[in-house]
Amino acid sequence: MAAKSKFEDTISGLSSTQLEDYIIGYARKDRSFAGKFAEYVKSRLLDDDDTGVRREVAGLFFLECPSRRYDDDTDWYGIMGGINDLFDRAYEALGKGQIRKASGVALAWLDGLAGSFSASARSYDSELISYTIACETAADIIERAMNRPEADDDFRKNVADELAETAACGRKLKSACIYDLRILAKRMRAMTVAPERGLAMIEKMLAEGGFHCPADRLIIQKYQLLMKMGENEEALSFIKSSIGEEKVCDFIVSRYESSGDYDMAVSLLELAIEAASRDPYRSYLKRKLMQREVDIFIKAGRNDDVLRACRRMFVSCKGDSGCYEELKRRIPEALWKSYLAELLEDTAFSEPSSTKAEILLAEGDFTALSGYLLGISDPYSQLEMMDEFAWRLPAALQQDIAEKYCGLIRQDASEAKNEKAYWAVHNHLSHLLDLHDSKALADSLAEEFRNAYRRRRAFVRILSDITPYHEIPGNDML
Repeated sequence: MAAKSKFEDTISGLSSTQLEDYIIGYARKDRSFAGKFAEYVKSRLLDDDDTGVRREVAGLFFLECPSRRYDDDTDWYGIMGGINDLFDRAYEALGKGQIRKASGVALAWLDGLAGSFSASARSYDSELISYTIACETAADIIERAMNRPEADDDFRKNVADELAETAACGRKLKSACIYDLRILAKRMRAMTVAPERGLAMIEKMLAEGGFHCPADRLIIQKYQLLMKMGENEEALSFIKSSIGEEKVCDFIVSRYESSGDYDMAVSLLELAIEAASRDPYRSYLKRKLMQREVDIFIKAGRNDDVLRACRRMFVSCKGDSGCYEELKRRIPEALWKSYLAELLEDTAFSEPSSTKAEILLAEGDFTALSGYLLGISDPYSQLEMMDEFAWRLPAALQQDIAEKYCGLIRQDASEAKNEKAYWAVHNHLSHLLDLHDSKALADSLAEEFRNAYRRRRAFVRILSDITPYHEIPGNDML
């Protein structure tokens, strides 16, 4: 935490009366200062009043359902729609430094939900997930407000006190597995006490854990408290040990990126990528983290690192169209063909891979694309890829794969047993019609099916009219 300046030390040592006397006296001497200060008070302080927004939130819980959807006539549709709009306004208020207005929305929502929640709420959302999300949004708004520079000790204490009162009435929310207000109240209380005591409170909550305990937020809060205590190295070491948590990683990487320390941001990302790589179920997060690293290198203007990171991401993620485009923009044209050939050779693409097919198409390597389509081993996947790419080949190559295409459709038709499967065959025939000079072939195949499966009346009816897929309105977007 940065040390206070001499000016800040001086100001903090004055009483409110001394400050008031000085401001009034100085304003009488300097009209310009008086005007600017009045404007600041109006825009930042007088506008930051939560009375109106609290009244709006409270009013939501008195909405009556016009169609009598619920036993108690509570209009949960109106409540949820209204609070989402108010949350948007709360975030806007935060951006203007209006912490009372923002937190007022969130606090009033939690209080209203805790007091009004009933079984009828399931009529809006049977799984109650939307209520959990709304509570988490409210908690995020409150925490952001508590961390704003405008938040003083009185503001933080008032918020913590109000949350504690609301939490005492929030047992129904915890019982329904929606949200545990006690945890939120304890976390916010930890922001009102001495850092050492707050740290002990957070560590206790981390140790207790539990379904309702937000580990990522507790980790971030512990880091912030350690930093406030001047324990910078311990704080960094601690958060590195938890870098595998997505929100934790995003928080700390953003912190260093915004300060311009790209090397530290990247080193933290590398730790997170390593953690994600150990879990096969976190492949999406791994891709997201790698893309974040690429974006940081681009922002920093480090071309060689962009190339390295893009290539690694492309190979590791078994192909990535964004990385392909970024590499093509940056690799000299004279070197591109050989670079791409080596890149494709080193990448273990999934089968089938639309990404690989799209790249071959973009490069104009139609012979390779045709060979790739013909080489797919799984018949179902091969047929899907034929639908997507065969019509985009040159006419001569379309003819080369037409026989294989027909064989795949014939096999699919033989396995069709219900209306959904019949429409799938119809769809494949429509794609076949997109091929050059294929009408006679498609008509012949459709007639073959109508004769072979004449007892399947629904199938015969569905096959009565086959139209080229890309002549159907709405299917010409490729």
